[in-house]
This record gives sequence, C-alpha cells and structure tokens, in this order.
Amino acid sequence: MGVGVELLRQAEVEALRRSCLYFHFDTFDFQALPFYEKLG
Repeated sequence: MGVGVELLRQAEVEALRRSCLYFHFDTFDFQALPFYEKLG
C-alpha cells in the first residue's frame, strides 16, 4: 500500500524544511529492519 514509505518520505521532507540535523525513529517490529534497509 505504500503507507510506511510515504510516512517516512514526508517525515524526511519536514525534517529538511525545519533544518533538522538529527532524526530518531524507533519501532518494536522485528520485521522492520529490511524495510528500513531498503529505504536507505
């Protein structure tokens, strides 16, 4: 469905807009690692 990809994309856009230097994202899902690795 692409919801996770779109959520992270929007978070990145907003962080850049606010000139953020760091971003912390956490999850409890053991299956999330491949998802994040795919996105870089």
